[in-house]
Amino acid sequence: MSWYESVVRINYGDWEGSGVLIQDDLILTAAHVVQPDKSSPLSIADLTITFPWRGNHKCNVLAGSVHPRWTQSRLLSCDMAYLRVEQVPGLGIIPWRDFWSTGNIVEVGLYGYPAGGLVGDYQHGSLRQTTDLSNPDRNILVGNGLRIAAGMSGGPFLYQHENGVIYVVGLATWDTNSPRDDVFNGIPLNVAWE
Repeated sequence: MSWYESVVRINYGDWEGSGVLIQDDLILTAAHVVQPDKSSPLSIADLTITFPWRGNHKCNVLAGSVHPRWTQSRLLSCDMAYLRVEQVPGLGIIPWRDFWSTGNIVEVGLYGYPAGGLVGDYQHGSLRQTTDLSNPDRNILVGNGLRIAAGMSGGPFLYQHENGVIYVVGLATWDTNSPRDDVFNGIPLNVAWE
């Protein structure tokens, strides 16, 4: 199996995003992909998960959870959700939760499914972890060379170790060209689930 087979397209009504299978039954994505309106509860019945590289195979969502601080205060540095799905044996990209050191610049890849697109998009760029100025207890990822188009949110930032293993090291969140002034490229996986 190839790593890109583990990257999924997520639809919530007309809303599109990406995610990544990190175990054979667990998808990691951005919270705003699966709960764009934080005033409404997460509705797994309204989610469609598609594996484009597996003949557009669809799987059922069995349960879901968004980061508690996403729903309480919409902290952008807590823009993370997990979806429990039917097992998809043989797939999954290993998450590396303690990968980042503040300030280190790392070359990464980003893969996801732009809204309305028929094929995935792979990009290469550099990221560094820094402190979220709106919440000094949290870290965010900022960088150069990455364009996070609509539909790419929730897609994985990938790092290939010198041993050849590819790891998920973060999630894409927002395009820094957004009209909002508080956005950043992504979040590391070391976000405490509290």
